[in-house]
Amino acid sequence: MEELYSDDLAAFTSQMPANIVRRILRSIDPELRGEINHLLNYEENSAGSLMTLEYIELRASDTCKSALRKIKKQGKELNQSLHHT
Repeated sequence: MEELYSDDLAAFTSQMPANIVRRILRSIDPELRGEINHLLNYEENSAGSLMTLEYIELRASDTCKSALRKIKKQGKELNQSLHHT
């Protein structure tokens, strides 16, 4: 469950009975739990309920080369964190 993006997990749990959702949320990382609770507070099918909290910040001043470097670095860090949990 913790390998899913928070928006996907929020969408998944929004269709479940409240008692199951509580059990799932108690069993996951507190930071991820906070993100999911944040997303679940939005009305169903609103922009907030459909958004993701994972993003890469790029600046208008970034060159293509530096932007790609940031994207690759973020991907490597995410990949490493998923395989070391």
